[in-house]
Amino acid sequence: MANKRKLKKAIDWMTGELMLGCTMAGQTIKESSSEDVARLLEKILRLQGDLRCRISHPEPGMTQKAYFKALRESMDKEIKGILEELKELK
Repeated sequence: MANKRKLKKAIDWMTGELMLGCTMAGQTIKESSSEDVARLLEKILRLQGDLRCRISHPEPGMTQKAYFKALRESMDKEIKGILEELKELK
């Protein structure tokens, strides 16, 4: 397992890139509504906060390897969902 600080930085970078993509899509796609873009940005910010919190406070009773594997799978699922919603803005 990488240390928690590196994981948090990776999450910050990833969510920053998602927010940049969402903002760029909102600026360049004329058909996209500002409410949809704002909703996606809010969803990304909630994901960032949730993931950072889950890294700092792992669930008791789980091994670290199993916990962080489940965290990674959850993160991948959420990111794919956000990317699908971002594609729908077009």
